[in-house]
Amino acid sequence: MKVKKSKTNKVNLITLGCSKNQVDSEVLLTQLRGNGIDAVHESNSDDAQVVVINTCGFIDNAKQESIDTILRYVDAKNEGLVEKVYVTGCLSQRYHEDLEKEIPEVDGWFGTRDLSRMLKVFKADYKKELVGERILANPGHYAYLKISEGCDRPCSFCAIPLMRGKHISRPMEELVAEAKNLAAQGTRELLLIAQDSTYYGLDLYKKRNLSELISKLSDVEGIEWIREYLEGDEKIAIHGHDHRYNAKISIKQMQQSMGIFNATTYIPPFNYYTDNDLTNWYQAGGKYWLGGRDQEHHQHGEDPDRKSTRLNSSHVALS
Repeated sequence: MKVKKSKTNKVNLITLGCSKNQVDSEVLLTQLRGNGIDAVHESNSDDAQVVVINTCGFIDNAKQESIDTILRYVDAKNEGLVEKVYVTGCLSQRYHEDLEKEIPEVDGWFGTRDLSRMLKVFKADYKKELVGERILANPGHYAYLKISEGCDRPCSFCAIPLMRGKHISRPMEELVAEAKNLAAQGTRELLLIAQDSTYYGLDLYKKRNLSELISKLSDVEGIEWIREYLEGDEKIAIHGHDHRYNAKISIKQMQQSMGIFNATTYIPPFNYYTDNDLTNWYQAGGKYWLGGRDQEHHQHGEDPDRKSTRLNSSHVALS
């Protein structure tokens, strides 16, 4: 990627929440660097003049973590340690009016689909030529691939449509191109993510097209593993073979169902299975990276001594 020199202050991106937020941060990081801006992801050094916090707003604990993180960096700003603090992500999307009143020290609030508007703050342009390119925030052998955004299901208990909007599928050719770019960088495992992956294609192709997408991704040279979580009891056809998986599938059932090329279901919670279970699964024919159990590696450098208590989720109408 070619970049131009810039005198823009160093930017530190802090990501809270799920893997979809991580992908959003990676896209922002890529766009900033593509504009010649010195940007890093969750740097442990204190040399960044600008901090962007990508928040989560799904459950109470996540809301509180986001608020505490915002306040910690606002305190740092008041102490002269950082110059600007910007907030984006789900919490900002849903509660920005309340939060603006409660935390006026934040320099800007952005929603989940405000990438272009945020770039303008840094005097940067959205570069279409960077679509499909991504600077990863995790080890390069695996990468999250967000296949769609938002959800159309009107579940009364869920706020995802309020934070992420209606379901929008990404074009298949765009996803394949991104997979090729990731493979060229050394990625060998793709983890397909979305708010509702089983809806993939309904808006673009007028039918559920997840199986065709997985087949095309399976053909990308260099990609050896694909993981996908199918909700409930979903049916998927890959290369002419029908396979039915259930979220409550047993280890024995997994061992019997893995003859599907290099595609595998992501059955939650994988991190609770033992390495021995996964080894048995692999030996039975499943292609799963056996580098240990899944773990989140979000280290936000929290300092309990600097944790502000002047605002928590009960002070704002975060319901």
